[in-house]
Amino acid sequence: MVERERTVYVPFEELEKVFKDGGKGVFLPYREFLDLWNELTIKREAEVKPPPTDAVIAKAEYSGRIEGESLILDAKVTVESFKKGWVLLPLVAKKAPGIGEAETGKAVLRSRSDGADVLLPDKGVYELMMKIYAPIQRSRGQSRVSLNLPRAAVSRLTLNVPEEGLEFSLNPAAAFTTQMTDGQTQFSCFFGSGEQQEIAWGSGQAVTQMQPLLLANTKMTTKIGASSMTTEANIAFRILRAPVSELKITLPYLQEVLGVTGPGIKEWKLIEPAAVAGNLEQLKKTLVIIPEKPLRDDYTLKLQLESLVAQLPAEISVPEIEIVGASQANGEVTLSGEAQIDFTPKTLTSVTRSQTATSGSTFRLLRQPYELTLEVTEAKSQVEVTSASRIEIMRDSTRLETFFDYHVRRVGLFDLRVAVPVGLTITDVQGADIAEWKLDVTGAIPMLQVKLNQQKVGAFQWSLIGRQPRALLADVSLPVIAPQGVTRHESVVGVAVHSSLEANTRELGDFQQEDVVALPANLRQVSAQATSSDLETSLAFRYRDAAKPAVLALKSRSSQVSVEVLTWVEVREQSTRHTWTLAFEVAYAGRDRFVLAVP
Repeated sequence: MVERERTVYVPFEELEKVFKDGGKGVFLPYREFLDLWNELTIKREAEVKPPPTDAVIAKAEYSGRIEGESLILDAKVTVESFKKGWVLLPLVAKKAPGIGEAETGKAVLRSRSDGADVLLPDKGVYELMMKIYAPIQRSRGQSRVSLNLPRAAVSRLTLNVPEEGLEFSLNPAAAFTTQMTDGQTQFSCFFGSGEQQEIAWGSGQAVTQMQPLLLANTKMTTKIGASSMTTEANIAFRILRAPVSELKITLPYLQEVLGVTGPGIKEWKLIEPAAVAGNLEQLKKTLVIIPEKPLRDDYTLKLQLESLVAQLPAEISVPEIEIVGASQANGEVTLSGEAQIDFTPKTLTSVTRSQTATSGSTFRLLRQPYELTLEVTEAKSQVEVTSASRIEIMRDSTRLETFFDYHVRRVGLFDLRVAVPVGLTITDVQGADIAEWKLDVTGAIPMLQVKLNQQKVGAFQWSLIGRQPRALLADVSLPVIAPQGVTRHESVVGVAVHSSLEANTRELGDFQQEDVVALPANLRQVSAQATSSDLETSLAFRYRDAAKPAVLALKSRSSQVSVEVLTWVEVREQSTRHTWTLAFEVAYAGRDRFVLAVP
């Protein structure tokens, strides 16, 4: 809170009377009281970002029992809508089990040939109570049931089977527990958003060997260059229930494996596809890592990959690294590019931007398989230019001198291109960084092409000088100089007119009138080709980018002649001699004769 300094007036003679009886305070102006009250009570509304989806299946709980050849599940599915109005939420994608009964409240359950949907009427949380039936398949003393349940983020399943001493298996592999209760075996598990779960049970001899539970987290760093893309992937494995004797990872066919490092690796090899034809970008190859001894618990692996980047612009894919047999695989990818490269995400499948990353180029890999494609282009220079032009209007020509101040960021420049008016002859280009220059007049707009000594980044200056002939007293279009390929260009113009001419603005175009006093000093100076008596800076303008030029109308000024006459008189006896000395001062326009009246 900001501390305030205030003056409080307290009556000196009656201090005890003021502060006793529970008062013991001071009075504030009502305005200050309101300010303090608002600081303590008014809450600023936090910025609310729109949800990434209209509705989700928040959680699901299933309680099952065996009746004859069927598994009956009492399901409680919680769904949530984040959008006002009706929303369609797919409940089961395909191979849906039979739904015998359903209590959905205001929500509407809709069946279709390949699944089921739920229609949510408004924003809020809904509970769906359903009774689901699934057939049990029995073979060789083992029972098996396949379930394709609503894909919640986390689902809990409890199943009571009327027999003791049973052993269970779950595919895809996930952690589960079993316990004996009143002559029954209770099976409990949590599973994620997989499409299908298969539960098998039987006596100890009938159940297959326990499968490893493989969890993986991948952190990738991908750098995009002008000709190649390099990726370093650090994969952290968590191996539960049973050890694994090898790890398999599928990679895009066009990704070259530069290195595989990890503790205790005996060897690694690549299994190429049987037929290499068609679109190579769609093909996969398998990387097989064989350790010296079976792996269990935690294990880390590092992959180094590289692929070619086609001629820019191009669309490229971040390497899709898929862990074969993983029950859960997610991760993160951080993208970067060389200074001359720009990239923009195009396709994001099972990928989202990281909310905790400090840069905008970090993405979360939610599950496998995923897809992240990028539009890659050459980075453009960010160039800001300010220029100052001095235009000298003589009786038969116009002289231009422009001073440029360039500021270049990101990618440097090797050359410059400046559009100049038709009919302007460039007489000189000056600057410490100028290697050579030429004026190209083959196009509709003459183009000054300037080659620099080296690639330039940052600030640098240069100037040009030009001349344009014109007819006497013809209108003058003020030259517009337009640097090409720049982000922004602002120019200030000072106009000096010959003393014999009077200029008036006929058309302002896109120019803005300025005060002559505010012009830089170099625009108020007279060039070496003229004297201070010939020219006077009388107009100032400002324009931005490629502006429509202002037009000046000219007319000749009448001569202004001042004469100082000195008279010498000699008086003699018979005559008087007068000698006159005349000092003429002619302003504005010249005179070729003088007419004198004498006595």
